[in-house]
Amino acid sequence: MKYEIKNRWTQQVQFTAEIDCDEGASVRIKLGLAIKVALKGGADLRGAYLRGADLCRANLSYANLSYANLSYANLSYANLSYADLRGADLRGADLGNADLSNANLRGGDLRGADLGGLILLARATRSDGHEYFAWSSILGGMVIKAGCRTWIGEDAIEQAREHCQTTTYEHYRAEALRIVDFVEAARAAA
Repeated sequence: MKYEIKNRWTQQVQFTAEIDCDEGASVRIKLGLAIKVALKGGADLRGAYLRGADLCRANLSYANLSYANLSYANLSYANLSYADLRGADLRGADLGNADLSNANLRGGDLRGADLGGLILLARATRSDGHEYFAWSSILGGMVIKAGCRTWIGEDAIEQAREHCQTTTYEHYRAEALRIVDFVEAARAAA
């Protein structure tokens, strides 16, 4: 059966996939299968309407999903390493146990996303565009991601602060330290 993937803003067809699926399958399943076919064929899905897609355990590494609407998608256990998720709508998405290593999340909307027991505490952008994300774990730990650096554990704030003090440019150093202070305040308020 043929299944179309459309642009989230224009509703123009971006890709038509031939999928092997029962006619009665849910839209989530059909869309998930179509996305896998599209990416296997090297399709560019930036700006695509992928809301609610079932992509559990999918290999989406290096995929260009920038500005795509992936809200409420099941991305649990998916490989999103090196994926371009800039500006992507990930609200309410299930990202539990997903591999987000080196994924570009700049400008992405993660509000309400399930990060496998992680809760988004803070997000800030330095004046040069360098983004900081901070999550707390339901088990009490913490994760801070700043660019290619990630700090995990109870001492994540201290690790991030120590790293920020080594920033070459004084202006960025002061700004980065203010962001870490913001993260610490958000954690205390949570």
